[in-house]
Amino acid sequence: KARKPEVLVPPPPEVGAMSFQRGNDYMSPGAFGGSAGSSGRGHLPRQQDRRAPSDNQTRTHGHQPGQQPKGKHTRGVELQQGTAWGKDKFEEDSGEESEESKEGWPPVTLVLMSLAGIAVVCMVVYMLWPKSGADASELLSHVTLQEYGVLGLKDGEPADANQHAPGLWTAVVVPTGLGVISTNDPSSASGASGAIYRWAGLSSFPPEVQSMTTDGQALYVPEETAKLIYVLTPYLRGMSSHEEAIAALKSTYTQVLNEFTKSLATELRLLPLSSGIDAGSFSLELPRITFAALAAALASLSDVQRDYLFSKKINMCIFMPTDYDTYRGECPSCATGLSAAAAAPATLQAAPAPVSPWLAPASPQPPPAQLTVTVVPYGVLGAALGQSGAMYPPGANVAIVDPAGLPFIEENNPQQAGGASGAIYGELGLTSFPALVTANVVNEGDAAFYTYPGKFSVIHVASPTLTMVDDNTQAQEKLTTAFRNVFQAFAGQQTATELRLLPISGGIYSGPFSERLPQMSAIAASQAFMSLDTNAQNVLSGSQVEMCIFSPQDVPTYQAAFSSMSGAR
Repeated sequence: KARKPEVLVPPPPEVGAMSFQRGNDYMSPGAFGGSAGSSGRGHLPRQQDRRAPSDNQTRTHGHQPGQQPKGKHTRGVELQQGTAWGKDKFEEDSGEESEESKEGWPPVTLVLMSLAGIAVVCMVVYMLWPKSGADASELLSHVTLQEYGVLGLKDGEPADANQHAPGLWTAVVVPTGLGVISTNDPSSASGASGAIYRWAGLSSFPPEVQSMTTDGQALYVPEETAKLIYVLTPYLRGMSSHEEAIAALKSTYTQVLNEFTKSLATELRLLPLSSGIDAGSFSLELPRITFAALAAALASLSDVQRDYLFSKKINMCIFMPTDYDTYRGECPSCATGLSAAAAAPATLQAAPAPVSPWLAPASPQPPPAQLTVTVVPYGVLGAALGQSGAMYPPGANVAIVDPAGLPFIEENNPQQAGGASGAIYGELGLTSFPALVTANVVNEGDAAFYTYPGKFSVIHVASPTLTMVDDNTQAQEKLTTAFRNVFQAFAGQQTATELRLLPISGGIYSGPFSERLPQMSAIAASQAFMSLDTNAQNVLSGSQVEMCIFSPQDVPTYQAAFSSMSGAR
């Protein structure tokens, strides 16, 4: 029996039917997707098909009554309000799919991508989601209460008696005021802030600190000689309840802990925030409020975050001896005594890998490699200034550092060199540099290892010339590069087991940095060591490393410099 062709007739408009009007363009509510009986794909309708037909209009998609439409579709689509016009019309005689129907990712690919994205999101949320059940006493047991301020001194104790000065890997919290920041004059500050600014040698605030405007905000900024965490302490004077004060301090301590992880330091020195006049009516209760806020801050972290922090040293430093017992009474679970960073043997430690600690694995990690540097009172050839002969001459297992001048290597004329280099070349009887040295030492800071038969090994390094350098950061970077190349050269050989360092860029090469060279050398050695790969660090940590000081009067200065950086003995 012959089948009647289906005729598509739009329904009459209903009262209250929805439509969206923009200018002269009409769009039905279903323009982004057809009804259940349509084959719409969710695309905008074509411009020419956007207007609905009139009530008396019959739509046959180009086919006469009684004809079978060509193409893939064999039956009409009932037109309802909400159907996307234009997209659901029949294909023409070619019977091919339009290009629009071929767009998009294959369904299997979309499913796999969605599942992968969901898995990543779930993993991150699980790791960062604070876990319940954290006990305040257990959390605070990871905090050590110290009987000195963040700079290592007690109230009334002279500076020369400081046995607990912050080391290279110590981050110090600085309570900062908006008034002092607005004047950009750290020297005008008093109390703990003023002492820290003077210790760090600050003459002005970094631009990022000057942009701090919110009470309770914390920001880590690496200074030239210190790791500082600036904190705009909350004003508790205008607060009416303990809960409000605890909440404000909890937010601040949480920010401090977050900023500490950015420093890659191994020790954090806290102090009671919002003390003094900032405490207002809570001054007598500040010890209890402090530990309640700190415990709440620790409890708000995820397990992974806490595992990272608890692998470091967290010290609460009490400057006033009269306040120590009060704070001790409010935190009986806190550890006491010297921090491990101050009491441990002086060693240079490799900093943790610069990977976000929030995404670090929670499983125990091997301890970082350590480099122990011993400051000795003789030069790399084993003799001291004023001695007639070498008491500790280098043997075949020793590699000594030659602070060479680049022009002498470029001209291949070691006989014209003086100072430490001249003495080394004279001991070797060197009349020209080996080809390996001239080929690899072409820029300041470059280094090359060479074993001289029957003598000892030498690491020739082109000493950076600091005479024309005015910027402290640039000078420090040049020294660090030179030390790193020396360490790499030593780690890449299998002959020597002892490395004798000396101050690179000393004497005429030091320029305006001669007085600060001991401290800069300690920082350079530490930064160079932490930048090495694990294999190189292991070689150095398993070797004997000495910093050889030829002039006896300079030995105490270098010992103090390396000890203050937690890197020598």
